[in-house]
Amino acid sequence: MQAARTPQQPRWYWIVSICLGLGLFDALQDVAVMRTEGLHHPLTHLFAAMLLGWLPWAFATPVVLRLQRQYPLERTTLAPWLIHAVALVVIAVVSGVWDAVLQKFLHPWSPTNALPFVTLSLTKFYGELLSCVVLYSCVLLVGH
Repeated sequence: MQAARTPQQPRWYWIVSICLGLGLFDALQDVAVMRTEGLHHPLTHLFAAMLLGWLPWAFATPVVLRLQRQYPLERTTLAPWLIHAVALVVIAVVSGVWDAVLQKFLHPWSPTNALPFVTLSLTKFYGELLSCVVLYSCVLLVGH
């Protein structure tokens, strides 16, 4: 007989499928827009950078779900809110640094006007912060 899966285990199949689907949609949309506008960027590098940019969220989703189980958000308790806020900022920083690494190595835009790594990482962090808040909230909502 097969043992029943417990709901506490992360469902890697769904996490990877959803992140891959979002990454494919994001990458295909950007590449299609660049192509139709006639912009001359290395489209395979752009596609790879956009797709791989979702990798931090694939790894962070089980952590967020575990945090949700261990520290459920309640209106009266401040500690879980702080824990989730710190987790959100850490994920946003890792995502920004990861995107900067991808941009430095793949050069999806233009290698001639590349920013210094720290500046690029901070720019990516601030540019993705709102998206990270929305994604973190969606993961909490789906995991609820």
